[in-house]
Amino acid sequence: MATDRPDYRDPKELCAVKVYTIAQESRHLVMHNIPALSGEDQIIKALLDQLGKIGTVDTWKKQQGNGNYTNSLAITMATIDEARQVKRQWDDQPFYANLLQVFYTPELETLDDLRNKLLDRRTKVQQRLDKFQRKRRQRQRIPSLDATPLPPLPPSAAPTSDLPSSKRRRI
Repeated sequence: MATDRPDYRDPKELCAVKVYTIAQESRHLVMHNIPALSGEDQIIKALLDQLGKIGTVDTWKKQQGNGNYTNSLAITMATIDEARQVKRQWDDQPFYANLLQVFYTPELETLDDLRNKLLDRRTKVQQRLDKFQRKRRQRQRIPSLDATPLPPLPPSAAPTSDLPSSKRRRI
């Protein structure tokens, strides 16, 4: 676990999987353990180029790391989905012999960011529900009931029998 997290962000019990709610996720990320070497501008540029393959980096700012040999980078991605991908792909990955640590920072969000995030989540959930209901309706349809019925035969085309009604077989 990270040793430089504020106490309110540490979980009560250590577990292998941490679940994030939509309120805890953010398009704002902090990356720790970026090596502070000579030519660190090129290192940060290389990291940002690789992040640019995932999504659009809106803003970034270099911060002093918790040690003498590392820096931190505050990144704002264009969308939360891009931030999720960055966290999934880069958290605990080696980068110049250091394991990167990626954290969501929802405390940097504005009220409008939070409102947009919750509205976006609501529309995505509604789209998934609609898709599920369409599939369910398609599975429940019976093809023979959905087919259009045949029109009735005209009276001239109806089969007639030359036999008297007493000799006809009843079915």
